[in-house]
Amino acid sequence: MNRMLTESLAFVNALIAIILIVACAWWGARVITFGGPGVGFVIGGVLGFGMAGLVCGTIATIVLIEGHLRKLAERRDPPRHSNAQRHEPSI
Repeated sequence: MNRMLTESLAFVNALIAIILIVACAWWGARVITFGGPGVGFVIGGVLGFGMAGLVCGTIATIVLIEGHLRKLAERRDPPRHSNAQRHEPSI
């Protein structure tokens, strides 16, 4: 279940990044008036790319860390139970 949630979060994260870039490019074409709508589109797209990098990059990093932790948990050896007492090394 957690794996499915993580994969769906990664998919939604990519959609959010695309939506942010397109929305900022559209906003730039509408709001930035100097140089025509093409200049505003490019400036808005660059700003959207930066925003998507910050917001979605953070989420992607968290998803990546979760994947690494899952792999480590799968590779971990089962705990060894022993009746012998544990001896600490002497210094």
